[in-house]
Amino acid sequence: MKIKEGVIQDATFITAEPGHQKVDEPRGPEAKTRRNKEGEWAKKGGKSHYGYKLHSKMDIDYGLIREIETTPSSIHDSQIDLTKPGEVAYRDRGYFGASCKGHKPP
Repeated sequence: MKIKEGVIQDATFITAEPGHQKVDEPRGPEAKTRRNKEGEWAKKGGKSHYGYKLHSKMDIDYGLIREIETTPSSIHDSQIDLTKPGEVAYRDRGYFGASCKGHKPP
């Protein structure tokens, strides 16, 4: 069986520097640390990741990346839908069991 049409949507982690910070030190914009302030923690397969997720949509016919979206890593894959109405999309099991919340990139 060969897939003839549609797009593939998947996500991957982009790691960022979590920095070193004590519990009683301030967080947020006023924090004086190397820590990347927009990244977030996520767990996958018992392993913790700090940073972002890169969501991408790839064309099956040509293997070209058609669209990308970057989010904090704590955003679940199923929260991002890069497909257009009527487009056939193939996704991995990270998208199963949860309907897409309809978040579309700007």
